[in-house]
Amino acid sequence: KRRRSSRATGSGTAAGDESITKLSVKQIGRLWILRLTHLVELLEAGINVVFSDSDAVWVKNALANGLLSERTGDIVMSRGKFPFDLTAKWGAAGCMGVGFFRAIPSVLNVVKKGLSEGLVNNDDQVGMNRALASVFGEDPIPMFGHKLELYSSQHDVVPGLSNQPRFVLLSHNSVPRFCNAVTEQAWATEVQIAHCHPRDGVVAKTHKNWGSSMARNAVLERYG
Repeated sequence: KRRRSSRATGSGTAAGDESITKLSVKQIGRLWILRLTHLVELLEAGINVVFSDSDAVWVKNALANGLLSERTGDIVMSRGKFPFDLTAKWGAAGCMGVGFFRAIPSVLNVVKKGLSEGLVNNDDQVGMNRALASVFGEDPIPMFGHKLELYSSQHDVVPGLSNQPRFVLLSHNSVPRFCNAVTEQAWATEVQIAHCHPRDGVVAKTHKNWGSSMARNAVLERYG
């Protein structure tokens, strides 16, 4: 049966957006939980889902070339380092800003776990990473065969068993999150979607520092 696909856009905000800066962290967290809630609904309806935050700049067509599709994996996530405690164990974490979720039972089961964990932690990214850790484990060696590298130029793959999804963490060069770490050569040949985090948000992830977007501005100047 051919699966339909849906593309979901995240709630990224422009610098100087007065309305969003008035929201509390808890209120913003509810938006992330709503994203997971809709993801569950779409997967239950048999619809494959692509996540792309509104501040992710598409350099190449990641749908047409199969990066964000079942040709790559059942769960495909870009690479980040939040939640930090899991990154300390794995070496990196999955970022919800850019990703793909295939509408099959094993993926739906993981996403439902992610929703439950997300409700506890008030964050979809924490929820999904906790769910992945509960399914595959917190030791990266049995999962990936090695500890992950945050700025890796290679995709990392968990093949999955018959009742588990194939989980793929995309290379940082293909979907960079910390764009000041990307080389000129990688910009020219490997970057497909630039999802640059504000430089002052790398250490402290709070809603108050999302507006200073030096790295994002550099991408927009390059590709805008």
